[in-house]
This record gives sequence, structure tokens and C-alpha cells, in this order.
Amino acid sequence: MRGERGVVHLVSAAQGRSGGVGDAGERSGGVGDAGGPFIALATLWPDRDKALTTTPTASKDDAHRQARALLAQADYIHLPPSFAAHLDTVRHMALRDASLAAALETGGTDVTQVLAAGPDLVAHYEHTDGPHGVYGKALISVAMDAHRLGITGPLLLAFLHDAAPGYVTDSERAAADPDTWFSDALTHARTLIKQIIRPLQDVPQSTGMGAVPDVVSLADYLQQHGRRTRQHLCPPATFWNAATHRLTNPDHLVHLADAARRRHRLRHAAHLYCAAVDAGSTAAARRLAEMREEAGDQRGAERLYRAAAEAGDTIALMRLAEAREKAGDQQGAERLYRAAADAGHTFALTRRARLQEEAEDQQGAERLYRAAANIGHTVALMRLAEMRVEAGDQQGAELPPPRQPKQQIRQALDSAPA
Repeated sequence: MRGERGVVHLVSAAQGRSGGVGDAGERSGGVGDAGGPFIALATLWPDRDKALTTTPTASKDDAHRQARALLAQADYIHLPPSFAAHLDTVRHMALRDASLAAALETGGTDVTQVLAAGPDLVAHYEHTDGPHGVYGKALISVAMDAHRLGITGPLLLAFLHDAAPGYVTDSERAAADPDTWFSDALTHARTLIKQIIRPLQDVPQSTGMGAVPDVVSLADYLQQHGRRTRQHLCPPATFWNAATHRLTNPDHLVHLADAARRRHRLRHAAHLYCAAVDAGSTAAARRLAEMREEAGDQRGAERLYRAAAEAGDTIALMRLAEAREKAGDQQGAERLYRAAADAGHTFALTRRARLQEEAEDQQGAERLYRAAANIGHTVALMRLAEMRVEAGDQQGAELPPPRQPKQQIRQALDSAPA
């Protein structure tokens, strides 16, 4: 029986990990297994496309594996930033399309941005007016920072409320009515622009009618504007504190903790990592361990690495193995590297191979290097060639292309010394 046809339209695929392309990646696998054709239509900003399609290094989590697999099959249609080279075509179409005609009346060539009320959204944000404008701008700025630093999807109103005071001056805070400032600011930030779009928008229920209570989403154009104009700004303390106490998504908490750490807001980073651990993140425990290690607390770092490893974090296993090797405990390092390899961390194979070389077990080392080479580790392939040359086997140094790895990896792991 032929599988059912499927079409998913992603209005904005920039949600990445928590939705958009990530969800489509999961769903496409299921549809493909059923045998039916599957099409996903998506819009994606260039910087988000790069973030989703870049393969991480061995030491980083592969957060976008499913999205990358889906986008590898995509046919891209690149939209120009303006239609300056196609204005004649746009004018011809505007004869039958009133919205295009209105966009052309602005006198510019950024037709798509005008149609989406982009410049007007920015003007409403940048040029505040009225007694509540500055507080509405603060809410939008919080949302911009949240999205550019890693939060995807809807934003809690409680988070915006708690973070906003750091985005206004002391005199502006003093002038705010404690009972009404937030509702007034929210009204300003939800102003309908050109009868098309609001800066902060309601989020529709996933099924049925109505809006999800107590959350809003930031207009896509303002998200992009925030990434571009606020990229060198560091959020105030109220932002990090609000995130720590209001957010519950472990991925979002880790993203913000990473951002705080990169900006040397180490106290805020530690609090956010702790909140992420409480929310169920194993990666956060490992990052806390890295911070303890950087601070010279090796014992505290090992305790946290072990907790993360016991929760299934293979990178934490690698860090423990490296610590054991550095301390001269070769047997302990070998055991942990083997556990990491068994758990799927393929880089552990080359570390085990190096230990076998140091123990003068050339055959065991070669089996492990071969297993690593077969899953694409070029360093392992080069080391295999070097070992052949050192052994006088010049012809053997010209290694064949890697074969299918699964069975060979298992055999190498089983045959190597325990």
C-alpha cells in the first residue's frame, strides 16, 4: 500500500532546536519510513541556516543533527535583500496586487520587508513615544536578547516582567507606576503596525482555538533586527536573574548559561547551569564541572563530571578519562575511554589506541585506529599510515577507503585488551 502524502509548512524555521526544522526532521523520518512522499516548506534566515547546518566539533553536543539531515536534502531558493534588479516585474504585478502597490509607494526596493511591516516595526521599537513607550521598548529588548542568546519559541510574560527593569534608567524606573507599568508596557509592545503585525504577538494554541495564556512571541523581523543591532551588548543582571528563576526549558537555560559564561558573567552562568541541572540537563552538569576545573577545583570538577557521566553524558566520560590519564592512572583512563566508546563517543577510540601504543601493544592500537578511521577520523587514518611506514611497510601505508564501520568497531572493541 502506498504511504500517505505529507506536507509541512514552517512559517519560520528559525526555531531550530525546539521546533521548526528540528520537528520536521523528526517527522520526515517517520513519513519516510511509511513510504509516502514528504515535503517541508520553510523560511530561514541565513544565520540560522548556518547554525543548523554546521557540524559541531567532537567536543560539542550535536544539537541540530536532525535539522542538518533534513536541510542536507533541501533545495534552497535564496531571496535577495531587495528587488532593485526586478522592479519592472514588481511594478507589473502591482497592477493586480494592491499590497505590492502600497509597498512600492514607499519609494524603496525592500518590498518584502515593507510587506511584512519590517521598517515600521523597527521605527515603533526605536522611536518610542508616549508615557509608556520606554517600558514597551524594554520588553521588546528583553525578547530580542532572549532570542539572540538561544531561546526559541514563545516567551513567558513573567520572564519579560522580571527582566525589564534592567533595560530602563533609574529615573525611568522611579517614574513607573508599580501597579500598572507592565500592562501599559505590554499594550505598547503589542501595538498593531500597519494593520498587519504586532511586535509582541499572541501564540495560537497548537490545537483548537484561542491563544496560549501568559506567553508571547517576538515578530521574526525584530528577532533578526535584534541579532544585528544588539550583538555586542551584554544583557543586564535582571535578564540573567529572571531567566534563572522563570525559565524551565533545560536547553534554553544551557544556551543562556553558555552566553553568560562567554561574557564572563560567571556567577550568572553558574546559577543558570544549576537551574538547568534541576530541569534535567546532563550537559549543564558537565559545563559546571568545566567551570570548577577552570577555577582550580579539580576534586569538585571530577565530582560533577562523574554525576554527568552517570546520567549518560559521554563527553563527561571523556573528561574523566583525560583526568585519570593526566594523573597517571592508565588503567582507570583505559576503562573510562572504553565506556565512552561503548556509549558512542567515537573519539574515545583514538585515545584508547594511543594508550595501547604507549603500552607497546601495536596490534591493539592498530585495531582501534582502524575502527576510528572507518567512521571518518582522518587523524586515525594518518596515524595508521605512519605506523605502517615505521614498520617498513610502505605499500601498506597506502590505506584503502574506510569500510562500513559498525561490525568492525565492535570487533575492535571486543578484541582490544580490557
